[in-house]
Amino acid sequence: MDPVYYISMFLGGLIICFLCVMLARQVHSDGGKAKYDERQILARGKGYKYAFYAAVFVSFLPIAIPDNIVHFLGIIIYFAPLFVGIMVYISYCIWNDAYLEINLNIKSWIMYMVLIGLFNICLFLSHIKTGYVENGVINISVVNLMMGILCFIVLVELIIKYAFDKRREADDDEEFEA
Repeated sequence: MDPVYYISMFLGGLIICFLCVMLARQVHSDGGKAKYDERQILARGKGYKYAFYAAVFVSFLPIAIPDNIVHFLGIIIYFAPLFVGIMVYISYCIWNDAYLEINLNIKSWIMYMVLIGLFNICLFLSHIKTGYVENGVINISVVNLMMGILCFIVLVELIIKYAFDKRREADDDEEFEA
């Protein structure tokens, strides 16, 4: 490969990192660190524990899966525990009101997640010409699809949780008025 290619990839990576840091600072309403109350900190600790157990369990799956399937999955089999652990942690925290910080600007956060999800799915789709299977093994571009799906699952869970909480608040208000 040409050295210009490597230099441009490096500079592109630096620019993306810089943009991610800037977007992360925009997400918090006060521009500072995330703030969680005590209940959220305890729930996040349990979420980490469950995520660890799930990741360990999934990491043992290559032992139980036939070798031809493990070979076909290639490097994806090693990313699976990571994604399962992240999904377990996020799901547990969302449903226990510990995922979103107190000082979070939710609209910016949603836009950030949508952009990350769309970016990863676009990267996945950009490999249509080269294909997703090389020499009988799934290639690394499928990780982008997994990440895009993960982002959209998180968004759907948050929307469902938000609707569930609004309904519960409306029911509590009706009971209080009666």
